Amino acid sequence: MLRLAVFSALFGLTSTFNFNAGLSTGLGCLVTKNMLFSQGNFIRFLKKEEMDQYKKYKKEAAAFKAKIDDAFDKAEENEAKNATVPPMPVKPSMPAFCTGPDTTLYIFGSCSVQNNKIYINKNFARDLDEAEKKKMSDFIALMASQMPGSTPPKPQKGLEFCTELNFL
Repeated sequence: MLRLAVFSALFGLTSTFNFNAGLSTGLGCLVTKNMLFSQGNFIRFLKKEEMDQYKKYKKEAAAFKAKIDDAFDKAEENEAKNATVPPMPVKPSMPAFCTGPDTTLYIFGSCSVQNNKIYINKNFARDLDEAEKKKMSDFIALMASQMPGSTPPKPQKGLEFCTELNFL
């Protein structure tokens, strides 16, 4: 019973982490050597400060996982003692480079835009031109200005970075 309570209390916060794949989360942030990928797309090489953030996060994530594993390992023992569920360990903060503007993926129907690049079915298609970058920047600013729960802005003209031809 206590094992189920421990599982229920901890599962929601641990399910987004994949500790077996380096720095990988439900957000799609992945680091290999000093290369940053997001949603499977190469974003850029990390700077020294960012590599320090990555190492710190990796260490904190390992400690977080060890505490959770320990809670699961001791669940039956604690249940036999009629002990309470241990307190939830503090989840490490995601490195800032994982949530930056260059890692945000925008989906526009048949294609997506990330880091000023257009992808079709996760395949790089082309870079945005300067006019498209400006439109994207304006769109991002408009989206950021919206209050949570408010009516979304009307569809934006000029964001047709790719057009799927359907002959119905």
